[in-house]
Amino acid sequence: MVDKSEGYVKLFRKLIRSRVFKNEGLLKMWIWCLLKANHRREWVPVTTGRGKTEIRILPGQFVFGRHAASKELRMEPSTVWKRIQKLKYLKILNIESNSQYSLITIVNWSTYQDSDKKSDSKSDNQVTTKEQPSDTYKNDKNDKKRNILDFSPQSPESFLSELLLSLILKRRPSLKSPNLQVWAKNIDLMIRCDNRSPEEIERVIRWVQADPFWQNNILSTDKLRKKFDQLALKMNQGKNPVCDDPKRGWDV
Repeated sequence: MVDKSEGYVKLFRKLIRSRVFKNEGLLKMWIWCLLKANHRREWVPVTTGRGKTEIRILPGQFVFGRHAASKELRMEPSTVWKRIQKLKYLKILNIESNSQYSLITIVNWSTYQDSDKKSDSKSDNQVTTKEQPSDTYKNDKNDKKRNILDFSPQSPESFLSELLLSLILKRRPSLKSPNLQVWAKNIDLMIRCDNRSPEEIERVIRWVQADPFWQNNILSTDKLRKKFDQLALKMNQGKNPVCDDPKRGWDV
């Protein structure tokens, strides 16, 4: 397990002009989230009503509990929850909850926290909206300026692209190899612009590749993005099984 007492996170100067910076409690919450987030994929133990289990955590994610957080932050649990929801409203993190725990994902973590990427003064001055909190939200049109060849193998975007490809290749091994960076770009847009969580995207990918009809119609992340709402609706109707063991894809 990653020792979160060591290492560092990056803060961009643009933070000082954000809505988060103007609120002392919200700023504390945001920095706490950055410090809690994992820097690599790992299995994390969690306790549920049925006992202990493990869940796979991607870089930029962490398991969240408002009562544990309130002790660390010295805030009331209700205050912690309100501030987390505010950060979600500002579109700088996503939170996915179930009856046992919540999983927080820092939006676009790999873009501005990836330690493998080299930065210079020019790149630091061209931080996008998602790289630190700001008052505006940039959409697909502005995203065209981003270099599509910058997704590390450890990023959620690359993992999900590789997962879709691996499931397709099980059925169609002769498929021409796609440009996975282009595929990752589509996943990136789904996460940042469409507000889809990596976990939600993974579930749909696995369902699609188990469905007799859709498995032959969704053969790229571009098509996956265009049909996502329709696919999620069909999946939630519960008529078809999910593809494979959910743990397998993390090791693709």
